[in-house]
Amino acid sequence: MLADFPHLLELTIWFKLGRGYGEPRPLPRVSKATAAKIFDYIRGTSPKLPVPLRRLHVYSGCPPPPIRFSSAINEDLYWQEDNSTSFVCELGERDDDAAQGRFHVICPKPSRELNNKMELVSNGEERFSLPDANKVAFSVALNGPLPVNEWLELRDDERYVNRAK
Repeated sequence: MLADFPHLLELTIWFKLGRGYGEPRPLPRVSKATAAKIFDYIRGTSPKLPVPLRRLHVYSGCPPPPIRFSSAINEDLYWQEDNSTSFVCELGERDDDAAQGRFHVICPKPSRELNNKMELVSNGEERFSLPDANKVAFSVALNGPLPVNEWLELRDDERYVNRAK
């Protein structure tokens, strides 16, 4: 147990983004699945009374820079921004869902449609495939931060698709 906060309803956790060079996947590998595990663990180890934790916001990475530079010198800044994401875990709004510990996890970065697709992939109801747009955001949300070479490939492919439209 991290601490005992019996009246804590909402919690925010930040994870620093690892480096994208020289490792198979940057650490920590914060994804939709790990955000769900963190929420489930905290709720499972925290006291049930008087009020359970209802909402967890997990951030991975860094806040977006105030301006986006156009220089290739700042390629590392683009990688950090594109691989930064967050997840909101919330108990179901219905009392019976909350009582049974049912919750949902969304990632604010990709669209609602892509969040629905992530849910289907996570539940094994759909095979993993990258969408035409938002490939980087979708992949980062589902699998965690990307190594630089994989990120460059997806980003360049995404730019090509956007130019063709």
